[in-house]
Amino acid sequence: VNGVESRWAAKKQDPTVIRVLFDTDAGVIANQNLKLKNTGTTAIFYAWKFLPKENKLNTIMEGNKQRFYFSINDGVILPGEDTSIPLIFLSKQAGIYTESWQLITKPVLDTGCPLIVTFKGIALKRDVFKAEKENIEDLLEKRQAQYNVKLIVEELVRGVHTPPPSPPPAPPGPTLAKRFDDKNPYLHYQSDYYIEAETMWGEVVEEGRTWDETIASLREAILQLPRETQAEKMEEFNKLRAKLTNARPKPISEEAFDLCYGCLRGALDSLEEEDRSLRVQLRVPERVNIEEPPPVEQDAVSEKTACSDSR
Repeated sequence: VNGVESRWAAKKQDPTVIRVLFDTDAGVIANQNLKLKNTGTTAIFYAWKFLPKENKLNTIMEGNKQRFYFSINDGVILPGEDTSIPLIFLSKQAGIYTESWQLITKPVLDTGCPLIVTFKGIALKRDVFKAEKENIEDLLEKRQAQYNVKLIVEELVRGVHTPPPSPPPAPPGPTLAKRFDDKNPYLHYQSDYYIEAETMWGEVVEEGRTWDETIASLREAILQLPRETQAEKMEEFNKLRAKLTNARPKPISEEAFDLCYGCLRGALDSLEEEDRSLRVQLRVPERVNIEEPPPVEQDAVSEKTACSDSR
């Protein structure tokens, strides 16, 4: 039976079990074949006996709904012949189902040990929304990928900080010239004379004293000198003060000189053109320049002759 041998003279104690497996979707027919072959020299008669299930767990059974179909008529197999019994499994509900039949032969084979054929059918529930589920899964995977990318980008953006703006530069303080002019009214800052005053301060005071950039302080320091050096330093101080009293004139730039020269030249050229237009309007003849002959140079001989003639 399906390649499993059972002999008349064989001595066996355990039943021989042949299993036939069906695998299909719920509501779809599955086909199998049960092959019987007589390899002996005697005709074998056979018949089928249904074996009810044992409820070992005392569970509620679904019932005796038929799911396996085949011909249960008696038959005979002549020596050397074989036969094929078509088997059909059909279940409208998903699940795993089994059914057992005993094949009874005459003469008895395997010393009377049962020959059992067990059918096992697996019915799977067809997923009618399989394509839609796959599309949804693909969509969810794409959205998950986009969300992960968004999280990574946001994490990178949070990690990038714009440096704080640099503090504005402090407003520039007054220049040396401005400080000197503010501290010394009626005097005018001049760099070379300022250096001269600073040098004089270092000569008349103790080392380490800072000058406050006022001429009055320099004068007070000179007045505290001994008499033998005070007169000389005071004379230098008066000369320096006189130099700082007069502001140094600012040099004229080349651009200002060129601009002034161009204006004067243009004015002179316009005078000549204006003279010509007025002469035309007033019908005054043009001016004629008459060049006078150069004076005659007389040599010494002609002078003597002129003198003798006059006598």
